[in-house]
Amino acid sequence: MRFLTPLATGLVAVVSPLLLLVPACVGDNIEPPPISPDADPSGPDASNDAPATDGPADDAGDAGPPPAVGTHKFFKSWPGLVNASPIGVLDESVIIAGQGIAAFNVDDKPVTTPVGSTDAVVVRIDASGKPLWASTFGGSGQEIPQGSSASAAGIFTAGLSMSATMSVGPDTLTPGVNRWGYVAKLDPTTGAPIWARAVASDVTNNLFSCAKGVAATTGGVAVACAFVGTTITVGGQPALVGVEGGGMDTVVALFDAAGAVKWSNVFKGTLDDKSAAVAADPSGDVLVALNVTSPILRDIRTPVEITKPGAATASVPYVARLSAVDGKVVWSKFLGGGGARATSLAASKDGKTVAVGGSLDAQVDFGIGPLAPKGMGDGFVVLVEQATRAVKTQKQIGGTGGGELVQDVAFDDFGQIAVVGYNGSTDTSIDGKPIPSPPQDVTSGYASFALKLSATGELLWAKGFATQALADAVGIESVAFTSKHEVRAGGGMQGTAPLDGTNPFSAEPGTYQGIVWGWAP
Repeated sequence: MRFLTPLATGLVAVVSPLLLLVPACVGDNIEPPPISPDADPSGPDASNDAPATDGPADDAGDAGPPPAVGTHKFFKSWPGLVNASPIGVLDESVIIAGQGIAAFNVDDKPVTTPVGSTDAVVVRIDASGKPLWASTFGGSGQEIPQGSSASAAGIFTAGLSMSATMSVGPDTLTPGVNRWGYVAKLDPTTGAPIWARAVASDVTNNLFSCAKGVAATTGGVAVACAFVGTTITVGGQPALVGVEGGGMDTVVALFDAAGAVKWSNVFKGTLDDKSAAVAADPSGDVLVALNVTSPILRDIRTPVEITKPGAATASVPYVARLSAVDGKVVWSKFLGGGGARATSLAASKDGKTVAVGGSLDAQVDFGIGPLAPKGMGDGFVVLVEQATRAVKTQKQIGGTGGGELVQDVAFDDFGQIAVVGYNGSTDTSIDGKPIPSPPQDVTSGYASFALKLSATGELLWAKGFATQALADAVGIESVAFTSKHEVRAGGGMQGTAPLDGTNPFSAEPGTYQGIVWGWAP
């Protein structure tokens, strides 16, 4: 089952490109949530944690996660902001990026009229959903934010530009083509751009994309973009070598906090080898996920050639860890031999585990037993141990009717995992446990789900969202945890849906209006 989304493709639209064929609402929590064990409410994070009655005390202090409840805290949306899919988190606040199609207000923060047809809009909101600032930049064409991320090194956003020239704070970017990638650093207090850099190939191609392609590291920011061309420049510097013809390739680059390029690396072959997501390892190294179609994948910096498993033209997910020092591959792994596609990537806070999310189109074996889609296609999450590169856990999210797709994954401090994506079956489940599903199978479009798993993969809570009318859509495409272990998610919708599980909310007519959700742990 193939899904098309504004974030994942970089296609420009102010309405959802797929329509949700769902005539009614979807429920909220699946059941009274289980209580996660807690050690001692007097520990170092007592102010964030569960009451003393949620579990026994022990001598080790407060080591456990707060109760898994998933209760609704807020959703925020502003007419004029299109598709708030790329989100990042800085402490308790959320960094939201979307497209501005006209002048509008983010509560009391004005957003100016776009320079071109759409501008990039970045908003920071606090723990309650209150906007702290709104920032915008753009050129004469269209800007499409495709990622946001934050760390002690700063707040960063990246995306796709269709402008010949774009001014971002003190920097003017003129890459010489009219479809290219950008990364920008913003002031955490005001949102003002501090610097911006371009990532551009030597040709204009409609397939250029930096979807889920930005990750703040301990000392800077990593960017991954898929492109077509014979050369690629990063921050004005050429990558190591030219690129073979025949398809799309992936460039991964690491910038320091001041915007200087530390290194770049290119993954290439004779067919399409496209980036799916990039993530930061706690060590400062960079993790990248690709969908590899070429029979042989070439990593030009290490350098190494790797033979892809499976059929010659099959698309196979590939995960690699790149050194923060020089961009060389530390380890890499193919996931299966075809039948799966990666969409998302995250590293656990202890650096031991990597989570990869995506979709199954056919039977696939990740190494611990085969998975086969139940219907048109299922979502999956696999956990890979970094020390051994072995898959230790696999989860399948699917139903017998429409298709399911995992769009994003995230870890909290305790190794628990948030998962968001699309569901199109009336009987969507994980490990035999039902999750909120649309009342009618969806064969060309999507409803959406959000769920939370324990560190060992047990379902803690789940939510589902669907619009009330035919030809409308609601999509959750990104997720993150705050410093207090709460869940934040971003996406967009067209039509009317009960985004808090109760009261219907209507998007601005004719737009795919951006939404951000906040849920308790």
